[in-house]
Amino acid sequence: MILSMLALLIGCPPSTDLEDTADTSTEGDADTDTDADTDADSDADADSDSDSDADADPQTTGLATTTNYSVGALTSFDLGSRTATDVADIASDSVVIVEGDYAIQLGRFGADYVRLYTLGDWNNPLEFSLAEGANPQDAHFCGDNLFISQYGVDKIAIYSSSGNPVGSIDLSSYSDADGAPEAAAMVKDGDRLFVALQMLNTADFSSAGPGQILEIDCAAQSITQDWEVGVNPRIQAHPEDPELLFIRTGLFGSPDGGLSILNVADGSEEDVVSESDLGGDIAGLAFASTGRALLHVLTPSYASQLYCVDAGGEAMNQLGGDMPYTSGPWMNDRDEAWLAVGYNYGTETEGGVMIVDVDACEDVTSEGFVPSTLGVSSISFY
Repeated sequence: MILSMLALLIGCPPSTDLEDTADTSTEGDADTDTDADTDADSDADADSDSDSDADADPQTTGLATTTNYSVGALTSFDLGSRTATDVADIASDSVVIVEGDYAIQLGRFGADYVRLYTLGDWNNPLEFSLAEGANPQDAHFCGDNLFISQYGVDKIAIYSSSGNPVGSIDLSSYSDADGAPEAAAMVKDGDRLFVALQMLNTADFSSAGPGQILEIDCAAQSITQDWEVGVNPRIQAHPEDPELLFIRTGLFGSPDGGLSILNVADGSEEDVVSESDLGGDIAGLAFASTGRALLHVLTPSYASQLYCVDAGGEAMNQLGGDMPYTSGPWMNDRDEAWLAVGYNYGTETEGGVMIVDVDACEDVTSEGFVPSTLGVSSISFY
């Protein structure tokens, strides 16, 4: 069902005659975030593993990193009342990943730390520092240890749950001229991890060559397979088959990549749709439990467009019109996709959190976005 739905994206790319579900066109604004690595890889990765356990308790909370690019906060959203509460001060460039009983908060560019919070206890995190310039991007517990991808150095860091270094995985053989291969998003499957190496020139975030996807054996702390893919890859788990990975490629602000599916069992890669066909960057993709999807496209003018894709392969409709620069989506177990919408310079209106019922293709915050003190940069649910 998933593959037949995605085939629709090849045959029916967005065009001017798409059926709009609402007429809410706004004027897009330019991206003001000068930290380019957060644009490249924090949009759809961190949530891909946090809600995959069908036997888990229903989620009640969204835990977000929020920022104004000077200060940051860890912010808790009640999924019922949709109210936000700032619970801790954090680095302005951060990401959060919820796994099990823990929230893993990474202080990224210029911060280089990890905090482990026990869910609900925001006052007593375990904190430890990484190498200077590490710029951590993603983290997952695998086996008994925490594996951390790092943008600025040529290693995957490995720490115990008590914050002690217990090893690392050498990535120097993949490094480009700047000394690191830009390890970014990770996907966990049992006792293995998949890691995207973006292979960028970090001076200007141009391409330094094709991207790489690595498979890591967590117990052996070693690389077991690798695959060459397109430029600047971002990865997320397939909702039905752990042997498949969704890969989004392309440089930020240029429709030069696309969406594909990598089969890690046989190494084959299937193209789904190109960014040139869609007319912009594929900024995010989220699936409802029914197989319906929400596709986020970022146009060359940095306007965001949302498209609902029907699981039956019968429709691909734009939800509303062009929006200001938006991050996400991040999906919870209620089939809600959460997106962070920026300030609208055209209408001089504040942004906030937009929530889309993906199955119904409905903006449930059409009467007003969910507010927070600072703007959302990542969300994970529990």
